[in-house]
Amino acid sequence: MELKIIASDIGFGEGPVWHPDGFLCFSDVVNNQILKIENGKVEVLLQKSGLKTDPQPYHNDQIGANGLVIDKEGNLLMCQHGEHAIARLTKDGQVEKLVDSYQGKRLNSPNDLCLGPEGEIIFSDPPYGLKGQELLPELAQPHAGVYKWQNGTLELLILDMEFPNGVCFSHDYKYMFVGTNKAEERGIRKYKYDNGVLSDMEIFVDENADGIKMDKKGNLYLATMQGIKVISPEAEVIRKIETPSMATNLCLHEPYMYITTENVVYEYFLPNLAL
Repeated sequence: MELKIIASDIGFGEGPVWHPDGFLCFSDVVNNQILKIENGKVEVLLQKSGLKTDPQPYHNDQIGANGLVIDKEGNLLMCQHGEHAIARLTKDGQVEKLVDSYQGKRLNSPNDLCLGPEGEIIFSDPPYGLKGQELLPELAQPHAGVYKWQNGTLELLILDMEFPNGVCFSHDYKYMFVGTNKAEERGIRKYKYDNGVLSDMEIFVDENADGIKMDKKGNLYLATMQGIKVISPEAEVIRKIETPSMATNLCLHEPYMYITTENVVYEYFLPNLAL
């Protein structure tokens, strides 16, 4: 199997997701765009995806949207670094901000997100989009976190991670996984998930990762510095797909896996996916 380049010359690729209308979306975090790939052609889907105004001194160069997901209505949900927000791109092209603060202070820079069984949005909020990639408690949150947003209410679920990153559920929604790509807090966390309540945290596998996804067989796909690692339900590495540069995220759309790296998006033929 070979990696096929389907987009290049990207500032910083992230958040690939397959759109139900039949194309791939992904973020260019540095160039503040969401792009689409349809019939082999790369086009801009949304300009100023993560910040509508000029960057401020507390921003770094990663001001665009990051993680993406499609909701059940077909809207594109996005993590906006520059706006410190979770927002929704509706099917008619309108951008609607859903949430940008917690307890009266801005979020840091929402990074990745996934949907729970009732449509709740789970998202990570590390300081990757802030100056120096450090917390700025005078401006935003005094901590990183993982949150649940549902019906207009934001709830802090995880407080004890410095750089929470990729988030995903098992297909039965009984478990939630959270990754980090910082070596000092290595380990993919696994939690029991019951009606928005987390319990029984364990380190599922001793790995770092950026984006993470799970198939119906319970295999966990990790975007890592070396490429994609596939982890079995028994927490064993069962496959490695090396990429020339760091893999930032992935999405699974049978029979392909789409991989974003810093400057390139790849398509990889992966038959017998259990999606």
